[in-house]
Amino acid sequence: MNSFMNKLKGALILTQGNIEAVDWKLQGKEATKTVGRIGVKTVAILVNIILTVILVAVITGAIVGVAAVVYLTNFIDDDISNFEVMVTEQSYTTIFFTVNEHGGYDELVGQNLHGQYNRIWAYYEIMPRHLIDAFIAIEDRRFMDHNGVDWRRTINATMGFMSGNIDSGGSTLTQQLIKNITGDMDNTPQRKIQEIFRAVNLERVLTKQEIIQLYLNTIYLARGNYGVQAASWSYFGKCVSELTLIEAAAIASITQFPTRWNPVANPDQNQMRRDTILREMYFQGRITRAEFEEAHEQELVLYNPNRPTTDDENDESELRVEQPATTWYIDAVILEMRDIFMERYNITSGAATRMVFSGGFQVITAKDRNVQATMEAVFEDDALISRITGFRQSLLQPQASMIILHPRTGNVLGVVGARGEKTQSRMFCYATQAMRQPGSAIKPVATYAPALEAGHITYAMAINDRPYTTINGNPWPVNVVRNNFRGWTPVRDAMARSVNTIPVWILSDMIGIDNAFEFLTETANFTTFVDADRAIAPIALGGMTIGVTVQELTASFTMFTNDGMFTESRTVLRIYDRGWERVVENTPAMNVALSVENAAIMRQLLHDAVNQSNSTGLRARVTGFDTFGKTGSTNRNIDRWFVGFTPHYLGGVWFGYSIPQPQRPAVANQGNPALRIWHEVMDRLHRQIPAGERVTSFPRPAGVVTASFCTRSGLLPSPRCGANVSGRHGYFTNATRPSIACNRC
Repeated sequence: MNSFMNKLKGALILTQGNIEAVDWKLQGKEATKTVGRIGVKTVAILVNIILTVILVAVITGAIVGVAAVVYLTNFIDDDISNFEVMVTEQSYTTIFFTVNEHGGYDELVGQNLHGQYNRIWAYYEIMPRHLIDAFIAIEDRRFMDHNGVDWRRTINATMGFMSGNIDSGGSTLTQQLIKNITGDMDNTPQRKIQEIFRAVNLERVLTKQEIIQLYLNTIYLARGNYGVQAASWSYFGKCVSELTLIEAAAIASITQFPTRWNPVANPDQNQMRRDTILREMYFQGRITRAEFEEAHEQELVLYNPNRPTTDDENDESELRVEQPATTWYIDAVILEMRDIFMERYNITSGAATRMVFSGGFQVITAKDRNVQATMEAVFEDDALISRITGFRQSLLQPQASMIILHPRTGNVLGVVGARGEKTQSRMFCYATQAMRQPGSAIKPVATYAPALEAGHITYAMAINDRPYTTINGNPWPVNVVRNNFRGWTPVRDAMARSVNTIPVWILSDMIGIDNAFEFLTETANFTTFVDADRAIAPIALGGMTIGVTVQELTASFTMFTNDGMFTESRTVLRIYDRGWERVVENTPAMNVALSVENAAIMRQLLHDAVNQSNSTGLRARVTGFDTFGKTGSTNRNIDRWFVGFTPHYLGGVWFGYSIPQPQRPAVANQGNPALRIWHEVMDRLHRQIPAGERVTSFPRPAGVVTASFCTRSGLLPSPRCGANVSGRHGYFTNATRPSIACNRC
């Protein structure tokens, strides 16, 4: 630039001095070249600067990009491969059903079973459209259009976060679902970014319907309820499919702040929120104006508005629904399900119990509502029990329990585990858990049945009623009436009078201890006999080491009611998962114990034990129905029993004290209290059977015949028998009917 100015100055001087003319053209060219060179250099410098800036930006971007990749790789987990597993591992409520007269399933309302989380699965197809729309309208209006992330809301939420508003919401329903399933709740950038990536990935593998279905089954809706189905039952006492528009809006209102918006604790707050939802649904075109106005003006009616609430909105624990006490029947189901799962999955008792409470199973039970209600009505009436048993009201009251089975299937129709009203869940059940010595009640199963099946005895066979041995100089065993030994006694009379000596002789001289033990444990499926019980007293007289439960003893009598087929009792018929896929078909164990003919003969022996004039079970007879059964008592009447049946029901009752002790003789002389309770329940049940459905007796098989016999020998009567015949007729097969004349009279 200085060079150019000097030349220009020189030209002016020369011109002024008229020394020499200036070549302006040449000078212009020189000036242009100089300006061009300056421009080029300037542009070059600018280009270099720009390129340098770009290069720095590229390098910086690369560094940031690499850092971002490293960050995403090492700190952001966008994997959703185990998402399905996490969904499966959610805690779900187990629901129980009975089979109705049409073969369908009726839910046992109020007996749902859940752990910490009350979550009942509902499929998308049964959810009303207005329920789905209510959630979408208030939580994620563009749900059907985005790919898992609503970028407009996300940007707004990010700006809010940067300005310090950590509660500014930008999560879509998909993102909320991921948060609910994974449990990741931190308000950190890392978690938010991770949630975004997972949401995008999830929308690639699940449909919108599948996502909304999962979302509506996992959200927390206050008072211990997870998912819209549990909330629907809790707040409105109905299936989610039956929700009205206002009810759907009320449930959708809870989501954002469950404590603040739940309709039980804060009805006014819930109304404000649901009005907002209804307006949003109208503005978004999801409902008509008429629908909006109708729902807006309606009063919300809760299923149980009198449930306890709290003034402390922040104490969520006070707002949860208290689970009602389980019934005796459900307690029995829980125990059976636990055992099924322990065996099926080879897991511990604790793990199996957690499955029962949190597995979300649909359980079909064998419960008969009428049978259960009738049993409970008797056992909860303390005054009635005291009157029919002879036990007066006092500080120390005896206990009692009962179970009723279907005589053919072994299905448990009803169970009561103790006297009085049941106020707690999973109380100790004297019907399914208590193990007490059965006394004489086990004689039909332990001695008479196997001896009859093996051909050792017949209905009329006479066995000498005499002591088996002496202990300390005293005869053993003794009979009900001490030292009352009657000599030759027919089997039918021995059963009816509950003679103790004859089962001992049958066991020792005919069956054999080992054979009887195997019959009890392998055929009749008793689980509480131990090796120490391989002896005469435990088997023949029911003086076991541990004892038996009412359930197992009663189930053993199915060999008499089901044509000789022992059928294991069961409360559970089938178990389905929450998607109604069958998990368990609970087929009962069945063993052939007796022939059809011998089962019928045993029934007749048990019929005599109730109907014969000197029988111990005389007071058990149910008017209008053939009644069968066997009493039981132990030393000093510590335990009293009766197991009996009609063509309609098979039931067993135990009566005694929580801590074993003798029952007062004065009371014991009034009759067997277990029998009296059994009769009270059965009489009520049989009076309720419609006349057209009554079956009064069991059919006699064609292979069973009747014949006269001598009571002294059990053989064909001879002219010498006289009064020992007394017109008696016995029941036999063609092979065992008497064919030899009596030679004992």
